[in-house]
Amino acid sequence: MTEKDVPTQPIVLHETNFDRVLAEAELPLVFEFWAAWCHHCSALAPVIDEVASEMAGQIIVGQINADMNRDLCRRFEVKGIPTLFLAKQGKVIDSIVNPGTKEALVTWVKGLIA
Repeated sequence: MTEKDVPTQPIVLHETNFDRVLAEAELPLVFEFWAAWCHHCSALAPVIDEVASEMAGQIIVGQINADMNRDLCRRFEVKGIPTLFLAKQGKVIDSIVNPGTKEALVTWVKGLIA
């Protein structure tokens, strides 16, 4: 994925496309584990959408349905949701559980991509 095709909305990640997207991402990749039944995930969803749109060109945002991608949950040792990870050049460098607010999420991301 190059800067020319940077999405302005979160992309759907799953066990069959995750490694390819991670390897090809020329920008930092922020990916969230979420579930439909999770109240905190529902509350964070509009924030994720806004950050994906506003930071397009700086990051790529992806979402992983935790219920449908158990192997990825195990791989990243997800203990609670929503959990977000940030990867640069194919390597995960940090994670955060339920940042709660847009400001907290943006501060976390900007601190890692600076």
